[in-house]
Amino acid sequence: MTDATDDMEAKGLVELTYCRKHKAEKGLWPHECPDCIKEREKKMSETVQPKRSINMPKRPATVAIPSPQEVKQFSVVRGTARKAWKVGIYGEPGVGKSTLAALCNNMVVADIEGSMLDLDVARVEGLERWEDLRAWVRSCTGAEGSVFCIDSMSMAEDWCADYIIRTKSDSQGARATTSIEDFKYKVGARFVADEFRLLLADIEASFKHGASWIMIAHNRVSVFNNPDDKNYILHAPDLLESKDVSSRAEWVRFCDHVLYIGKDTLVERGKAIGGATRTIYMDSASNRVCKQRGLDVDVLPWQNKDDDQIWKLVGLNK
Repeated sequence: MTDATDDMEAKGLVELTYCRKHKAEKGLWPHECPDCIKEREKKMSETVQPKRSINMPKRPATVAIPSPQEVKQFSVVRGTARKAWKVGIYGEPGVGKSTLAALCNNMVVADIEGSMLDLDVARVEGLERWEDLRAWVRSCTGAEGSVFCIDSMSMAEDWCADYIIRTKSDSQGARATTSIEDFKYKVGARFVADEFRLLLADIEASFKHGASWIMIAHNRVSVFNNPDDKNYILHAPDLLESKDVSSRAEWVRFCDHVLYIGKDTLVERGKAIGGATRTIYMDSASNRVCKQRGLDVDVLPWQNKDDDQIWKLVGLNK
């Protein structure tokens, strides 16, 4: 401020608006007052960063870093760790799938198809639909060495499809009436595959508790055209198989062993006729889907209805 300005203020010719609020030194404009500057900066900061609402979660003052005691520890062990098996069996009707499964000691079966009515086995009663089957499987957390069986997985998948029809709707809210084919864009098959996967997850949880599982399926025969040679027939488990989803492939991956029981073929006067003996196949070929894990044999003759050699080989019968 100049002396001339002071004289003009003293004569009343001009009124300076210096900061009287904070009793600042005469001659300081409001924008020069230190206290006014602090108030302006405070208002500006509140405008840029509004006060936090009471309902807004507060940011933690510090980031919690787990202590060394909270970090999961891992160890390395050597040796076999097998406690249980997941075994799939499939074959033609009447070939003896249920009979073979019944030879396994201490087995408890969910005979949802009635295939073991003539066999002396421990069976579960009260299973009438998909929800019952899943509830029973989730309850199978018995002691190590327990053996459970589902006869059959093909029927279980039918129950699964019925459950989808009763409970599911597509993205547009449409529901099926009598078949999963009623869903548009073939989403019904995916619904069934996703739900069937939950049953496998239930079995896996029981398996991790030390329970072994035997799963029986029907056989599906497909004819494949071979332009270079004769057509061939493929035997595979009768489970959902489509262009987009495959419960069959997922079930085969899920099992430790997938056994195909086939009748031995006899030839009489140039014609193939059925034989009385049967063979258990554990090796995949162009005409069958099979799998085995950790066994020393790929083909095992099944001599008679009391022959439990396969279960001794797996380790479920002593």
